[in-house]
Amino acid sequence: MAEMTNRDSAWNVALLLTYKQDEAAKPERVASMADVSERMARQCLLVMSHNGWLDRRALPDGQVQYIAPPEAEWSAD
Repeated sequence: MAEMTNRDSAWNVALLLTYKQDEAAKPERVASMADVSERMARQCLLVMSHNGWLDRRALPDGQVQYIAPPEAEWSAD
């Protein structure tokens, strides 16, 4: 099996938060949970949003969060 990269770790945390736990993923939290830099977390979340895995939301205070798209469903199958 291939070795898990930092981006893989961030991707997994983002999916866990948004699809399994139905929470918004913020770069700071993804970075902390995946033990990666905030820059890596931000880049990963941005790529995920550009590819349709997540929806990006800009908050009034300037922060950004990512959520699972409304039509997305999580299935362990």
